[in-house]
Amino acid sequence: GTFGIDFENGTIEAIFFGTQSDVSSVSYGQADLLGPNFGQTDLISINTLVDGQVGIAGRNFNEKFAVNYRSQAWGAESNYVVNTDRLFFKTIYGAGGFQMRPLFGFRYLKIAEDMNITGDFEELNTTPAVPLFTTTIESSTNNKLYVPQAGIRMEFVHPWFTISAEPKVGFGVNHYKGSVLTDQFFGPTDPTHLTQISQTRFSPTFEFGVNARFHLNQWFTFNVGYNFLWANQIARPGTIVYYNSSTVSNVSLQAQDSLDSY
Repeated sequence: GTFGIDFENGTIEAIFFGTQSDVSSVSYGQADLLGPNFGQTDLISINTLVDGQVGIAGRNFNEKFAVNYRSQAWGAESNYVVNTDRLFFKTIYGAGGFQMRPLFGFRYLKIAEDMNITGDFEELNTTPAVPLFTTTIESSTNNKLYVPQAGIRMEFVHPWFTISAEPKVGFGVNHYKGSVLTDQFFGPTDPTHLTQISQTRFSPTFEFGVNARFHLNQWFTFNVGYNFLWANQIARPGTIVYYNSSTVSNVSLQAQDSLDSY
């Protein structure tokens, strides 16, 4: 939603937005693992480094494998839009025209995501036999961005409609936290491990929006628009997991300070 207060020299606007929780998942059962799509193997494997070096280590799954990913974002911003009476050209109707209005303000953005991996493994034809056990990997991130921003609103104003485009650039900071939890990664005797990170980093943002407003009458306006938002230096659950098997520590996978774009 957008709310505004008009003044003689400009307009103060407050904008609030939120996205529906986006959930995606993929899963394979034993019948899928034995199918033709997996070629000569009936396994799905998560390979890891060994003490930071390329090696043969990781976890195999031959009974079930599933990945669930959830992402959600919400935020608020407040901008001051400067009034400019100068119109670059007039319409044929003698009213309106093209105008450019600079703006500056502040944005708060929160991005929360988590990834959950589960898989089963069983091998009864070996000595010793490996009974069925379930491996769990849970990775979650929480980003909080505080961003001063500036931009320009370009509008074509007509008595019947208004078409606008609005690019905004921001330079702020992101205070983010992340965690990685593993359970029975190396085997049924491997206990639960939890590692966490918490950092603050510089984070640039860019937003571009287009909007069309149709003036039905002086009380009602119909709006339609599209916004593209990009943020850099974001912690994401797929990239903070450090896939490494250590011969020194008994912790399998760990949280690492690795950032990506959103």
